[in-house]
Amino acid sequence: MMHQVSTTDIKAIVGYLEAYIAKMKTEPRSTREVNQTRRATVLKRKLEKKISLSE
Repeated sequence: MMHQVSTTDIKAIVGYLEAYIAKMKTEPRSTREVNQTRRATVLKRKLEKKISLSE
């Protein structure tokens, strides 16, 4: 079953990801944290692309 996510919700998620990424980049990082930050960055880019395509 497919669920629709509103553009507003996606923008909120992007905001949370930006805050998470900024926090992770300022702290000492292990390999695990670096990989989590990379995944968060990729997800943020995908969501931003989805927003730009829907507008």
